[in-house]
Amino acid sequence: MKFWDGLARADRLQHDRRFKIAASALWAAAVVGLFIAAFVAATRPGAGEWITEHTRSADAAGKVVARGWLDAGPLGTLRQGAMAVVSMLHERALSAEQIAGGASEQISWSARWVAAGGFALVGAAGLAIIWLGQGLTAFALIAAAVLIGWPLALAPQTAWLGQLLLPVAVLTLAFTLLTQSLKLLFGGPWPITAIARNVVNESVRMKVSLVFIVVAILLLAVVPGTLNEDQPLRYRVQQWLQYGSGLTYAVLCLLTVFLACGTVAFEQRDKIIWQTMTKPVPAWQYLLGKWLGVMGLNAVLLAVSAGGVFMFTEYLSRQRAQGELAYHTLMSGRDTRGDLARQTEDRRLLENSVLVARVGVEPDPPTLDEQEFEKAVKRRIEDFRARNPGSDPSDVQVEKFRSEIRSEIFTRFRSVDPGTVRDYRFSGLGAARSLPGDLMTLRFKVNAGTNDPSDIYTLGFQLGRTQPFTRQVVLKHAQVIDNIPEDLLEPDGTLAVRIANGLGPAEVTGQMTITFPPDGLELIYIAGSYESNFLRVVLVMWLKLGFIAAVAVACSTALSFPVAALVTLCVLFAAESSGFLRESLEYYPVKDRDGWHVHRLFVQVVASPIAWVFQLYSELRPTTKLVDGRLVSWAVVGQALALLGSWTAAVLGLGWLVFRRRELALYSGK
Repeated sequence: MKFWDGLARADRLQHDRRFKIAASALWAAAVVGLFIAAFVAATRPGAGEWITEHTRSADAAGKVVARGWLDAGPLGTLRQGAMAVVSMLHERALSAEQIAGGASEQISWSARWVAAGGFALVGAAGLAIIWLGQGLTAFALIAAAVLIGWPLALAPQTAWLGQLLLPVAVLTLAFTLLTQSLKLLFGGPWPITAIARNVVNESVRMKVSLVFIVVAILLLAVVPGTLNEDQPLRYRVQQWLQYGSGLTYAVLCLLTVFLACGTVAFEQRDKIIWQTMTKPVPAWQYLLGKWLGVMGLNAVLLAVSAGGVFMFTEYLSRQRAQGELAYHTLMSGRDTRGDLARQTEDRRLLENSVLVARVGVEPDPPTLDEQEFEKAVKRRIEDFRARNPGSDPSDVQVEKFRSEIRSEIFTRFRSVDPGTVRDYRFSGLGAARSLPGDLMTLRFKVNAGTNDPSDIYTLGFQLGRTQPFTRQVVLKHAQVIDNIPEDLLEPDGTLAVRIANGLGPAEVTGQMTITFPPDGLELIYIAGSYESNFLRVVLVMWLKLGFIAAVAVACSTALSFPVAALVTLCVLFAAESSGFLRESLEYYPVKDRDGWHVHRLFVQVVASPIAWVFQLYSELRPTTKLVDGRLVSWAVVGQALALLGSWTAAVLGLGWLVFRRRELALYSGK
């Protein structure tokens, strides 16, 4: 008990005002002293060459911050970390000539102001930690990571564990601080905020939620160590974005389900709800407070995970790409920043295809001849009558004929016979004119026959007014033609693309008819920055979690914890898989030559509404778009807010209608 009594006394001490004042003075003195030491070291003669060396090799600077403390020891960390921060902060303040030639003897005044701002930000963060009452907690976490992780890192057998402790300590500290801030935000005198604050306190006491919180933090700390350094840099960044954001979102979905169900169901089971409802607290305020508490915790965990994902992505992007000597430095020593033509393929694809927000434009659809279309429909009706004497097709069957004919027209439009050419026109590319450089990309995927992976097809391309050229392509795999100049666009913002299947007649080329699938031909251009796109992706994740939290809270008003959790998990699975379900239903006929299949008809009747209701939910796919460098626009965020917000309000309203009619005093929880 003495150990826990000591922890309680330490917690009371870090919340004491006199301790906060003394700790703030010590912290401010330490930050100012470190800044003066770094400033003097950076302005000495020859400092510019040292800075240039470290900015050209972001790998070295990054490792000083992330792992350098393992080599230099705890005391050497502060000095090396401060110098690394200076080198990374002033990078953009130095001119390209200074970076390339290393001729600068001192850091420019603009770089000094940037470095000063960085130290000021660190100082402000430390003061916030102290005045949130977490000064000793932060010191204990960092000290434990250094004092325990350093000896472990010295032994080859336990080096991985030593390197793991620092990110775990940082993420845990960030979670603790944001949780304390959330409690302050929910510190108002209103019943809704009081209930929300209680949910936040409950989340670290409930074993089921604590497990998911620990798992989320460990995933962010462990995944970076699983990346293969032999892979191209762009693949490592994509893998990190996929696993870092995707797995975290999956864990938060499960946490939302079990926490939201448990916080309502357990209070009814244990009769704790009597203390709340006898205040009295209206039913709608109780449910809204529970939902706000869960969403506040989700916001904290998303902020921690998103911050970790973003910072490590920045660190990875500054590593040496394939074909580089160092960050943006060729083997010859030439700097490639701002010189797209000289960048290595790995670096160019990373910065122009992954760490961006791109928009894809499909070719203009073919012009539909209404007369020919109606003739085709009549022929299809006549064929039906010939196969079924004495019967006419129903209105539903006629609409099906129309849909099939439209599909066939679009399939022919996306097909190119051997030895022939087809012209496509891409419109709406006016925004691409403002791009800095050759950043448009033609992405295509070719299907032919059985898509034998050993077949190599020869295709001819002509982009706008350029000379035709050929490309050897494999089947079924997406390929790109990048660096398309913006000056190829017509004044109205269109681009004409001609594609030839082979170089001559079919008997010469030996190729079959090629077809571009619905998502297999598009022109892509950059429409925004990666940073703002990342923020919108996180917002969409939070909105989706809000709907799942509402379902969990509503279900737990009438159901026990296991049943409510099961129902919510079913809704979550149906919503996330509705896109796959919708595509599968297209190839799941309910009638064939043998007649109607009752079980298939039942599946269609049940599954079709689910696929239709959750269509937008499944189409959001924030993680997939982030990994592919696709734009999640503010319009999409607004659409998600409107739809998911209305769903959330409707579900909570349904839960309120049920909950207000409950006889809580008679409920046994069984």
